[in-house]
Amino acid sequence: MEQVILDKEQAVLDKKQTATKNKELEKKYSHLEAKYDKLIELYNVLTGGAGNDISHIISSTKSSTRSDTSPKQHKSGRKSRYNVRDYVNYPRPKPPVPITTYLPARANMVRKDALADELTCRTCGSVLSQPTARYEKVTEDVIDYRWQETSWVINRRWCAKCHIQQTSLTDGVMKKEHYGVNIMSMVVQLRCMVDSFENIRRIIHMFYGALIPRSVLNRFCDKAADALEPLYQQIRNDLNASKRINGDTTGWFIDGDSSNVWTFIGNGPDGEPNILYEIDKSAGKDVPMRILDDFKGIVGSDSAGCWNYVGTEHQKCLLHYFRDMYRTAKDNDSSEFSLFFMELHNILKDAIDTIGHESEDAVESLKYRVQCLISKEYTDKDCNRYVKRLRREADSLFTFILNDVEYHNNVSERGLRKFATYRQILYGNKTENGARRTKIIMSIHATCEQRGVDFGQLLQDCLSGKAKSIPPRAKPLPTIA
Repeated sequence: MEQVILDKEQAVLDKKQTATKNKELEKKYSHLEAKYDKLIELYNVLTGGAGNDISHIISSTKSSTRSDTSPKQHKSGRKSRYNVRDYVNYPRPKPPVPITTYLPARANMVRKDALADELTCRTCGSVLSQPTARYEKVTEDVIDYRWQETSWVINRRWCAKCHIQQTSLTDGVMKKEHYGVNIMSMVVQLRCMVDSFENIRRIIHMFYGALIPRSVLNRFCDKAADALEPLYQQIRNDLNASKRINGDTTGWFIDGDSSNVWTFIGNGPDGEPNILYEIDKSAGKDVPMRILDDFKGIVGSDSAGCWNYVGTEHQKCLLHYFRDMYRTAKDNDSSEFSLFFMELHNILKDAIDTIGHESEDAVESLKYRVQCLISKEYTDKDCNRYVKRLRREADSLFTFILNDVEYHNNVSERGLRKFATYRQILYGNKTENGARRTKIIMSIHATCEQRGVDFGQLLQDCLSGKAKSIPPRAKPLPTIA
């Protein structure tokens, strides 16, 4: 009898435990049932109600809710410099916004018929025969601020002297290209203004109602780089023949891998300014030695050791010394470093004050003061660090006094400013070919800015095969007394 009572109590207890477990399971998986019902409704909508049982399709549903929605921080947990932090921690670009229809397709488009017919041979100059064949071609371009579609009739004539059939060239359109050089030049100029391809597409569509694929815009930049590459090599040759060059480097990315942008700024043999950019993964001496292989002048730079292998003389940036000294003085308040700071500061300040009344005696006096400063023994680690740096660069601090070179390196740092903006907005390049065309186009664009030359017109002439070099600066008009 007692055993029967115990069995009943145990059965009631097991029933209560089972009910409690069922309630917990219902509470835990209630959201899964809601998701299951929504999937059934979606399936019925897609199939038109043809099937009601899809339990064999949906075997399990897993929750993928993320508990931590805070933005991703740098892997080191500290605020890092822009040119050394990891590429994956850069803010990711937003997805492209669909282009809104501002204007109807090809709004206000002008249609025109044209004939391409050359009567003389481009190789020998002899008169060609009668047309042997002809074909039609349609091109698009921006002419007089309006979108124009041109239907070409192109003649082919035979040259009896060269024994070749010559196809007449279309004016303002490259060979085997649908778009003209005006729209190509416009795209490249917008790209130089650090604009993305999506924004460029939106601008063209907003003004002309034309939608150009991203791949076509990419091809425009490739052809522009190919057309400007001879000018890039010409700038490199002019830099090797110049008397002084300023150089600097900053961080870059190629497909997420760390790289470097090098800038070389100087005047050519004719005194015209030249700016050359080089993108390379190396941050060592091999890049300056490759670019400046025949350079025999003065190199102005910061304290990076890679610049010591080119040129005959060097000028280290004194503003970098001031900046580093003030930064060190904020963290080091020892009396020994304070005295060292004051003495070195006075030496560099006196060197800058000699501008306007230069002499060899002033240079010898400044070098003697530096030797007296570094000949002392110091216990402070920052003093010893600056002593080591001064022993290495003592002969490169006062070159500007007796030579036509600046005591700072601001000109090269200003030359890298656009690349810093480029890196923040577009995050570098995705391919090696993209880095190649970026350095070529940006070099010609920066050189044209320094010379006051219209980059867009120069690019159109290069794409058409008319320009072979960058024109010099225009001479100022004579003033009338």
